[in-house]
Amino acid sequence: MNKAALLSLFTLSLTLVGCATTSSLDKLEKTTPQTVQLPVNYIDAYANAKDYYLRCATKSGVSYPITVYANGTPVTITNTTPDISVSSNLDRKNKLATLSILEGANVSEHTVFSEIDDSKTQVSFYNKTSGYLRSTTYKQKMEMEKFDLLRKASLDHNIKCVK
Repeated sequence: MNKAALLSLFTLSLTLVGCATTSSLDKLEKTTPQTVQLPVNYIDAYANAKDYYLRCATKSGVSYPITVYANGTPVTITNTTPDISVSSNLDRKNKLATLSILEGANVSEHTVFSEIDDSKTQVSFYNKTSGYLRSTTYKQKMEMEKFDLLRKASLDHNIKCVK
């Protein structure tokens, strides 16, 4: 079975098991991933990254009041930012693991860990573009920082949370 077919199976299982919408993950997977080979077993890289994201990236949505005007009358509504959660899957049989960061029901980051050999892992990182109002230089810088953080977290389970 080729990697594209395996990735499709993981995408389907993530969509059915997690709370990610198919369309947000499909869009993300159509982008070109950043990839790196790491000198660590794919299970350890996956477990380290998962631990980091569970400790540092997840948070509950925040509700805050906003006053809007309807026909000249002020009306206060509550606006809620989406929850950030982690969805993951480890498939030892196919030597693959996936890790996704969800903002509400939309996938903002998706990572595939695949075994090269017992001590090497291929990491493919798909990342949603950072803000439409930002410059290309800023977007590229943010994407590189996220990818570098993922690389460090995959190698070291003791990495401190970045604020």
